[in-house]
Amino acid sequence: MNDSSTSLKLTIFGSYNQSSIGDKAILVSLLELLFSEAKGSIKVEVICFDQKAIKNEIKDFSWSNDVSVISLANISGLTNDDHRKHSSIKQIYFLIPRQLRTWIQTIWYGSKIIMTNLRSNSNGLIIGGGNLLMDMYPSWPLRLYLISRQFSQKKLPVIFAGVGAFPINTKIGKRLIEKSVRNATLVFVRDKKTQEYLINNFNITVKSHPDFALSFPIQTKHNSMPERQLRIAVNFAPIYSKWWPYQDQERYYKFIEDFARGLFEFFASVEGKITFWFYDSNLSDQPGTEELIASLLNLGIPKQNISHSTDIVTSIEIVQGLQHSRFAIVTRLHAGLLALRAGLPTITIVYQPKVKDVLHNIGLKKGIVEIDEMSTLYSRIDELEENSEDYRLSIDQINALDKENRQVISDILWLISDRSKTNNN
Repeated sequence: MNDSSTSLKLTIFGSYNQSSIGDKAILVSLLELLFSEAKGSIKVEVICFDQKAIKNEIKDFSWSNDVSVISLANISGLTNDDHRKHSSIKQIYFLIPRQLRTWIQTIWYGSKIIMTNLRSNSNGLIIGGGNLLMDMYPSWPLRLYLISRQFSQKKLPVIFAGVGAFPINTKIGKRLIEKSVRNATLVFVRDKKTQEYLINNFNITVKSHPDFALSFPIQTKHNSMPERQLRIAVNFAPIYSKWWPYQDQERYYKFIEDFARGLFEFFASVEGKITFWFYDSNLSDQPGTEELIASLLNLGIPKQNISHSTDIVTSIEIVQGLQHSRFAIVTRLHAGLLALRAGLPTITIVYQPKVKDVLHNIGLKKGIVEIDEMSTLYSRIDELEENSEDYRLSIDQINALDKENRQVISDILWLISDRSKTNNN
């Protein structure tokens, strides 16, 4: 454990932004764990993609004054006057192919991030939370590499914590990810599949632990099903649609049809004595949710039995809504993990291996519905109603998962503290 007199400054980097409420939930959990497990004073600097959104996310927590937020987009260091002076350069810049521009921009921002944090005397870097070890966005592996390399070159600890892998489809993406994790002092991942991949492909030491969202700072209450409001929480991601990275319109509309049919059959079975509360954990999901709602209205569900919270922008707002729901049906991973953390029985639609892997690791195979099995949705809901405990985490399970995460954070703090003392000596 780190000494009580230790004072640390930590840097956290991840894909934290306005759009993904799941990523913000991970960040809140990570910060809560750091401040609750620290034995001395700590300051944290969060590098993100949307400064305003992250400040809003954390503003009501007791530790928020000890967290500074830096926007990746504002790190270039150029003022408006600088941009005007270099307008001719900008014109040339936009003649460069888009992919090359992205890489140039990534390298520029990456160097500025490092300069900013080394000047601020950071004691170590935590690359934390979410599906970060992937190359779906080509510039992302380069960002990880630039940041991890510069910190490790200065002999500052680099820790990956709570991260997942995949997709990794390109040779350069795989190579950059390998270099990034090799720069790390410790690597903790959120699921066994990621752990196996890193060990088998890169031959490094990797430990796994529960997703940080399972340690979200709320008090879990397990009300019995009849005591909960007759409101069903629904999270819908428009898989295969034009709003998705990979598209197949025929499969998308089949997905909506099966989803809507399952919800309608349940609605009819309880004689309309429920309402559906739709919540988006990724703001890009809103148009797909609206299409699903339109399908439910066409099937005959009255408008007053459907609500869609389009104004939710923080993870705590989602959790508050979940705590007043009977059970949840979700597509996004962290929409489901927050529901489980809130004590809800949860059905999770599996659209990526990461979803199944994380749920398997916490012992919730029962709640998984494969995307190609959506025609069985109503029967699964019916089963959940009969055996709700099979679809939720018990209080003991939640406490055990949280204990694992706290041990990971304690180990990280001890390492950074120990390295800081060594460097100071």
